[in-house]
Amino acid sequence: MTRHTKPRAVVMLAFEGAQVLDVVGPLQILAGVNDELGHPAYTLTTLAEKKGPYRTSGGLQLVADGAYAELPQKIDTLMISGGNVAAPLRNPALLKALGAGAKSARRIVSICSGAFFLAAIGLIDGTRVTTHWRALDLFEKTFPKVTLDRDAPYVMG
Repeated sequence: MTRHTKPRAVVMLAFEGAQVLDVVGPLQILAGVNDELGHPAYTLTTLAEKKGPYRTSGGLQLVADGAYAELPQKIDTLMISGGNVAAPLRNPALLKALGAGAKSARRIVSICSGAFFLAAIGLIDGTRVTTHWRALDLFEKTFPKVTLDRDAPYVMG
């Protein structure tokens, strides 16, 4: 008899202008794990400014399960998508949710330019990171306390 553990809660923070692949790609990989196992290893939740549809940078609409304020207290993995980050970086509700989630999550993941959000709340000061190739100069100029690896396709730490 196979014993199943309680599914790990994964929360993706998304926003108007998020890159659609940054949101759905990681979640689809984890959904595939659930499919392969035949039971949920992960519960997947997407939060945005408000529950319901939001437009991605490619023009497609996705639907958030809830608002940032509905951030669960228990999170295994907190993810932040990348995309058009200029306006969302000024969204206090998003930054508050990210900060609160970062305190309780076992693991924090930024996808592509999502690194801007982690840097904006001081979470990655003094660490080695990377971001989308188009944003390297802006990131380096904006967040001098973060060590930017311009050549890395990803960084784990």
